[in-house]
Amino acid sequence: MKKIHLNLHFILGDLQNINQLNLLSLVVTAKYYLLKKFNVKAGWYYGRILGVKNTFKNISKQDSNFETDLKNEWNYSDYGLTFGANYDINDNLLVESNYFLGLTDLRGKDNFEVKNRMIRLGVGYKF
Repeated sequence: MKKIHLNLHFILGDLQNINQLNLLSLVVTAKYYLLKKFNVKAGWYYGRILGVKNTFKNISKQDSNFETDLKNEWNYSDYGLTFGANYDINDNLLVESNYFLGLTDLRGKDNFEVKNRMIRLGVGYKF
């Protein structure tokens, strides 16, 4: 499982709007080794929104900041496809890249469409 922490920042004059999305996901993939140390993988993921927070900050006046919980304005579930590749440097160490293609409109309640798209690069250790 993974937890995604997404911050969206918008600055207009002295006002800053920050949207924070916390998502817990289950990822299932299948690997196919093209070479002894190189494999490609594909699969799906399912995610569940744990919380959505919206914070407005007045940069020039610190006492006028406020925060709103927006969880009821978003869909609770997210699902999509994932693709990637791994390269085994040695028996224990690997590097990986993944692309996540969300198929769900996370907003779903208005004309503003939000879909989960993510590129992940990583280094891993196999036990």
